[in-house]
Amino acid sequence: MKNPFLAIFLFVVLALLLVELSRADNATPVTRMDLFITADRTSKRLDTFAVKHPEITLRVHTLDSIEKFEDALSKGLPRDPREAKRVALSRLKQLSKNKRAELEHAATSIATALAYGVMKYPAIVFNSEFVAYGLRDPLLALEHFQRWHRAKTS
Repeated sequence: MKNPFLAIFLFVVLALLLVELSRADNATPVTRMDLFITADRTSKRLDTFAVKHPEITLRVHTLDSIEKFEDALSKGLPRDPREAKRVALSRLKQLSKNKRAELEHAATSIATALAYGVMKYPAIVFNSEFVAYGLRDPLLALEHFQRWHRAKTS
């Protein structure tokens, strides 16, 4: 190159580009988020999140669902323990496929929270590794996580 300023300019641009690329390589892309909430404290922006971030699997776990199911199952049970057991088993057998799926999801949600070590809710777990407490909005939680991760890696 005949122009030394142009060579220096291109060198600086290339160096800056390499720095940005190395930062991008250090970023942990979020591929999965688990949101732990209660039925009375749901998130209103789940559909918006799915549209904005189709690359991220968002699983919503309602941790009090099993309690509500138990309350409904035990409502009006006889006082006699044997009779109560018989009635409860009969009610379980009569559950629809949808209700069984809901019950299975409720149990799985509790097991997932325990496996992640989630101690309180609302909480959002990123990539099965990082947890943020106190947030129910997945869009806001993702912004906080990305900001924290950028600060940590720069």
